[in-house]
Amino acid sequence: MVASPTGCTGSASPLANVLQIAVSTSLGGVTTNTISLSSSSQTLASASNAPMLTPTAFTVNYTQVVPSNQALLNGCVYTITVTYTLQ
Repeated sequence: MVASPTGCTGSASPLANVLQIAVSTSLGGVTTNTISLSSSSQTLASASNAPMLTPTAFTVNYTQVVPSNQALLNGCVYTITVTYTLQ
């Protein structure tokens, strides 16, 4: 993740560790994964049966580990864009 260009002087940018993403769902027959965000396509969830086509809610959890040697200043805004594609 990258710190905003304003109000973040002294804050680490970019962060050293990559963002971790995990997904969960109550739908049966779905396989879920935890991934480290990267610029390549990755499978976060998959299913091989028809129920996958029913309306389903997925819960996405983001985890960002910040090492003790990186400063995050109060009020500094970090941003990242994550795109999900249903195939």
